Amino acid sequence: MRKRFGYSVFISAVLMGLILVSWCAAMEKEGKEKLPMAPNFQIKDLDGKRVALSDLLGQGPVLISFWATWCKPCLKELPHLQELYEQHKERGLKVVAISEDAPRSLSKVNSFVKGHRYTFLVLLDDNYSTQRKFNFRALPFTVLLDKEGRMVYKRMGYRPGDEQVLAEKIAPLLVAEEDVEEGKSEREGEGGAEGEKGAQGIGAEKGAGVGGSGEESQEKKRSDQEEIKKEGSDSQAKEGCEN
Repeated sequence: MRKRFGYSVFISAVLMGLILVSWCAAMEKEGKEKLPMAPNFQIKDLDGKRVALSDLLGQGPVLISFWATWCKPCLKELPHLQELYEQHKERGLKVVAISEDAPRSLSKVNSFVKGHRYTFLVLLDDNYSTQRKFNFRALPFTVLLDKEGRMVYKRMGYRPGDEQVLAEKIAPLLVAEEDVEEGKSEREGEGGAEGEKGAQGIGAEKGAGVGGSGEESQEKKRSDQEEIKKEGSDSQAKEGCEN
């Protein structure tokens, strides 16, 4: 009787655990579905190439910061964005800084970015079309997207310490470290296999070249020997005539 009771309690606990896990998964899915999708945009980078938001999604989180060279809080935030990018780019994080500079200061953006050695993607919203899509009124405006493009977090303005909050929001969206290592191993394996095939191909070509050179050398040697014999015969004939 006690065994049956204990077995019943165990089964009930398992069922309750399964129900709880299913409920949590459903709530998480519902929460994600409620997050608004970021509006797509297509604007130019510093080299004049058009970049769309849709091109940046699918690999990991995308951190977008709207800024300007004349915005002092923006200039204080940018170094922290560079630091976040360097820390997490291997795990899929993309950082996109969209300049809202007016035409009279737009020419300063390129030299400013190069001077500070920022390596994240910089785009130019020269006609303010992207600003209107995101509908904000102050800089900097920072928005964090998951890999599907849902707006997980957004913030207007910057105060020291905001970067820590941002780092906490980014962390759960990053690609798992084991997946990154697995991807590296696969790429290295593919590179090694291609290198081995290339080496084999080169070896085969060299082998064919060496073989061909040997045959040509033998043919030339026989030709030279025949030429020597002919010259010797001609020499004997001449000597005989002379005698």
